[in-house]
Amino acid sequence: MSAPRRSQESRRAAMRARLLDATVACLAEHGYAGASTTVICRRAGVSRGAQVHHFPTKADLLVAAVEHVFAQRRAAFREALHAADGGLVAAIRGMWAVVEGGSTQAWLELVVAGRTDAVLRERVTQATERLRVAADEELASLTHLGLHPDALLLASAVMDGLVVQELAGLGAERRDRVLRLLEHLAPLSQEPS
Repeated sequence: MSAPRRSQESRRAAMRARLLDATVACLAEHGYAGASTTVICRRAGVSRGAQVHHFPTKADLLVAAVEHVFAQRRAAFREALHAADGGLVAAIRGMWAVVEGGSTQAWLELVVAGRTDAVLRERVTQATERLRVAADEELASLTHLGLHPDALLLASAVMDGLVVQELAGLGAERRDRVLRLLEHLAPLSQEPS
């Protein structure tokens, strides 16, 4: 007996996910210049026509990949908060677990490439603003922590900076010291009761 056929929608979602995951991996491994649609399609195991059907332009594909990454990061952050005790240090550790690695590198590649590509810059700026709104909503759900409204943005900026510093040769020992310092300073971001 054969397996039941997947619906058109599930096949479409699976194809998009393969393309988005391949795009993020290619951006992280090869950078913006090396993440051609040919390389991405090869990695995803799809034809160029299938890629164009789902994402008509490279900018469409790249921005969708960034949004895909941030949706995963937001879900992972929420999961990390609920898996831990829900305290401030757990929140910072959960954020770092989400920020470190290829997804942040992929996003940084697009931010830097957008500096000289007006179309990409506009799309990345729009996506980043949507993600800031989502992060603010996430912070609003952490009322028990009593954080300043910009605390999540500050922690995120420090962590994104650490990813850049690691790319420039910052060692793990120094990175970990900075993260411990951030944990130490975090209570200062709590609003007085």
